[in-house]
Amino acid sequence: MTGMYAIKIDVILLTQNDKGEQVEVKRPMEALQKAGLEGFITNFSLIAFECTNIEYNGLGRISKIEVKQLEL
Repeated sequence: MTGMYAIKIDVILLTQNDKGEQVEVKRPMEALQKAGLEGFITNFSLIAFECTNIEYNGLGRISKIEVKQLEL
């Protein structure tokens, strides 16, 4: 039953590949937290993000949120 009250958050970050092309990299919030959430906040606090997807569970509660970095 605890899964019904959990929220999964995915963050889509923009980066450049070896060819200089902009690519999207999806990371779960847990991975960012393990890597150091304070560093993430320091590096991305001035960058705009947009909520691109919200999913709901069987109880009508939010179960997943996806946010995307808008600019590099």
